[in-house]
Amino acid sequence: MEMEKTKELGKNKEIELETHNSVSVSQRSNLVMETSAFDRFYPNETSSVFSHFSGIECFKMPQIPVGKRSFECSVVSIVTPTIVQILPHLTEFEYRELELQRRIKHLVKSAPMLTEYEPRTICLSQYQKDKKWYRALIRSHNPVAKQVDVLFVDYLNTASVSITQLKQCPLELISWPLRTIRARLHGLVPNPRLREKDIRQALQNIVLKRTLVARIVKEPKRLDNSTAISAMTGSGPYQHNVDDIMEVHLYDPDIYARKQRDARIYQPLIQDSFYSYKKV
Repeated sequence: MEMEKTKELGKNKEIELETHNSVSVSQRSNLVMETSAFDRFYPNETSSVFSHFSGIECFKMPQIPVGKRSFECSVVSIVTPTIVQILPHLTEFEYRELELQRRIKHLVKSAPMLTEYEPRTICLSQYQKDKKWYRALIRSHNPVAKQVDVLFVDYLNTASVSITQLKQCPLELISWPLRTIRARLHGLVPNPRLREKDIRQALQNIVLKRTLVARIVKEPKRLDNSTAISAMTGSGPYQHNVDDIMEVHLYDPDIYARKQRDARIYQPLIQDSFYSYKKV
């Protein structure tokens, strides 16, 4: 897990956004993926992998623009055999990510140092290698070493940092949606005779580190404009209904362009009995 190229990512995004009329969304997204060190991190494939993401429900999930039924994306992480975190390759998401980076850079200057280190505490954490600040959640605290393990919620990677590299997260930043969106792979049923770890690994081999097309089968409920509030305020975190998430089919872009809607990217895993497919 590395972040050395994060500064380069910001510069590349500015160039891309300035020239978006001459470069396609797909091309811009691929450039961002190549320069983002965050995108190369994937959680360890263990049976407790879902707990790796525990706490990100404190933040709003982003929403796909109304009327958008399909879009290019990349799978950032495998949460369960049927639930993934995806990064949409959409201009709206690129603008929002760049603006969030700018707001963090501005607000962190006046943010107080963090003094409470309870698990699931929302904070801003400075990453040691690039010295930049990111939204994070505390996972554990080592009072002897004066360090905490944090999850960088927008990039889904972890690091051990000194408590001197933690600041309180302003409410304005808590209200910003996450960089990635959670989605369920519609109709897939894991084979109960196989280990969950093996199914996730097989899915990871097929969907990670490539551009895909997501076609929305079921949309989640549209959120209102209420602001996500952290547990630190006493009002409780913004909560997601885990049963009410977007459901999608994933395709290779060339296959999707040929309108072969049954040739989903994980069709080989169905043929190899990792999954069955249930029409809903």
